[in-house]
Amino acid sequence: MGALAFAETAVTIPELVNPLGYGPGIAYEGAGAPRVLFTVDSRGAASRLACLEPETRRVVIGPSVLGELRDAQRSRDGRQVWILCTYGLYRASASDLAITSRIKVPKHLHRLTPFAEGGAIALAQPDRIRTPVVLESAPTKTVAITAPTPDIGFDEGQTSWLLSFWAGEAREFGRDLRPTGRRRGLPRGVTALRRGDDIYFVSAVRRQHPGVSPEHDAPWVVPEDELCVFSLSGWRILRHRRIAGVQRTIGIDGRGRILLEGGDKLTAGPTTVVAVDPDSLETLGTHRFAERAESVSLAGPSALAYRVRAPRISVVQWS
Repeated sequence: MGALAFAETAVTIPELVNPLGYGPGIAYEGAGAPRVLFTVDSRGAASRLACLEPETRRVVIGPSVLGELRDAQRSRDGRQVWILCTYGLYRASASDLAITSRIKVPKHLHRLTPFAEGGAIALAQPDRIRTPVVLESAPTKTVAITAPTPDIGFDEGQTSWLLSFWAGEAREFGRDLRPTGRRRGLPRGVTALRRGDDIYFVSAVRRQHPGVSPEHDAPWVVPEDELCVFSLSGWRILRHRRIAGVQRTIGIDGRGRILLEGGDKLTAGPTTVVAVDPDSLETLGTHRFAERAESVSLAGPSALAYRVRAPRISVVQWS
């Protein structure tokens, strides 16, 4: 893989009024979706769901939701999209984002993690022990399982493992969501991504969050500037490389390159994207954002998008 050339443009969007304070979110549905989702026009708890098509730069304003967008995930059949907001989980039509159902869930959840061959989705939150799960077969309610902050779902026969690099452990569940009792230890890390049997994550340690003062007895999981590759077949770290300033993974592009967020410090927000070869872990290219980003998301096979606290979204593309 050769060196990459990056280009960045900004797209005007409606102004975010009265933000809720968690940072304006942006999310990619995956499955080759031609758009990224975000929320605007926040007035109290209500927001408007919106989408941006990175190729055409077209912005479409959709239905109302409660809270700001946190994550999105296409359903197993590709016809629906799960949309996680700070105050609710929504199921919407993938074609036009029309809301088909809303599910009451705990506040401030962060991430959607599919498992059980896509038939179940865990709603993860940092440092949360009990995790809500929604089933594709029963999309109007959730069940709670004991699985701390799941990052990755891994199916093995008639069981599924939920891996939490945040918590440093994996737990196995049957397809009925009952725990089998089997557990395995994992290295500590954040924002794990799966590519085949390999999982890419940024290594981390449990210590005081650098943005908290004065210190208190609630250590956080803090990234340590190192990209690691964990093998599901060998259940061990295969390789790792230190990359200065790297804090999180963003996604995997259409050619398998690993995209990472970089920044001056954890509390300041990402300032760069770093593209890395998935095999050698060598840096293929680095792009410094025109503005400091609040949130970053993959936006297609060779694009990402990031939000700032201003009425615009920036699109970064590479070739």
